[in-house]
Amino acid sequence: VISDREQVADLLQNNVRLARAIVAFSDNKLLGIAGLHFDGKPFMDLQLEDFWNSYGYLKGSIKAAASEALFSRKPAPGELLMDGIVVLNVHRGKGIGSRLFGRILETATRMKFDQIRLDVIDENPRAQKLYETLGFKTVKHEKTGYLKDLIGVSGVSTMIKIL
Repeated sequence: VISDREQVADLLQNNVRLARAIVAFSDNKLLGIAGLHFDGKPFMDLQLEDFWNSYGYLKGSIKAAASEALFSRKPAPGELLMDGIVVLNVHRGKGIGSRLFGRILETATRMKFDQIRLDVIDENPRAQKLYETLGFKTVKHEKTGYLKDLIGVSGVSTMIKIL
């Protein structure tokens, strides 16, 4: 039996655009990764077929629809959109997220973006606190309603940092 975690790992492994990634390594071990969305190209290029291949037709269609409803975002002109950031559990609290954000800020400045936008789920208050410390402000909050049981997320806050 393949676990949901393994299915998500498959989706990531097969659909990530590494040219849109900022990665933290130490001693050849992955510590964290941040995905960026700009110039019409997201960090991940997921199609309905990818969900079908990982979850089957019914569950894959439901998960794809939920992902589209929640996470289908496009950057505004002059905006760098963070498509996600992950620091492995064992490395959290060691400043890796802050260092990844430093590189994101360098990239945004070098590419002459006016702002950086990201979304953070309610279930991750520690990340939201980090973003606030880094100068991000919440500009919108949405509850997920009926999707909560399907995706395990009760709400999403959109945050922006003006450069």
